[in-house]
Amino acid sequence: MKIDKPIANRLVKEGEDFVNPTGSDGTKDFRMCIGDVNNAGRDAFTEVVVLSWGKYMGKEVTKVLLLPKTGRRHQLRVHLADAGHPIVGDYTYCGDGEAPRMMLHAWRLTMKLPEKMCGKQVWIADDPFKELLEEEETVKELEAATG
Repeated sequence: MKIDKPIANRLVKEGEDFVNPTGSDGTKDFRMCIGDVNNAGRDAFTEVVVLSWGKYMGKEVTKVLLLPKTGRRHQLRVHLADAGHPIVGDYTYCGDGEAPRMMLHAWRLTMKLPEKMCGKQVWIADDPFKELLEEEETVKELEAATG
């Protein structure tokens, strides 16, 4: 799945309560939204690759690889919530307070630094969700079983 929707600062409607992060001066809501005619936002593109399906806390979930092509604030969270598939535990964009944390994890981070400093750096982390998913089936296993 490819998501190509602009990300904009979420405009607070008159009379609406809004959430401020700790230390905010209270003048601006920190949440973002999909841009529209009145609030165009900036281009944002995310590619979503399904890795596996399973259950977490008794609910069906999908483990995905998110490949952001742009770097907007809360881009991954906003794109998935808008697509109807919010990140498990994302209280800000879907009100999910059941999970102990937001289930968003960087698997690999790459930084391209000048060669005179240390050059390209790559960090790879273990999959923290491997033990959490019940009845996990990978996409490859399902494709093999269904032909």
